[in-house]
Amino acid sequence: MTTAMDRVPPNLVTDFDVYDPGLATPVDVFQQRVAALAAKGPVVYSPAYGGHWVVTHYKEIHQVLTDPETFSSHPNNLVTPVDFGKFIPLELDPPEHTAYRQCCSRCSARNA
Repeated sequence: MTTAMDRVPPNLVTDFDVYDPGLATPVDVFQQRVAALAAKGPVVYSPAYGGHWVVTHYKEIHQVLTDPETFSSHPNNLVTPVDFGKFIPLELDPPEHTAYRQCCSRCSARNA
């Protein structure tokens, strides 16, 4: 049986757990850890939580965030029960997320 890990080039696999308390305590090393991931490449793969891609460079982040047909926001790698449903609005893609974004931008403009 082929798994996602079987298709990932070994040089892109990294052990990264965004929920690891060791990233923040006793000293915050999160930025240094992300910099090490970025040095490995613009996109790396972590097997944590069933496996997920970690995007580290601006160009690739921009591409992911502006191409919902290729890169969906759902499901993300939040540690939640399978039957939890979508984490709104983070796991919504256009056009479903648009109403939430418009609401937030109106509130932000009003509070500025």
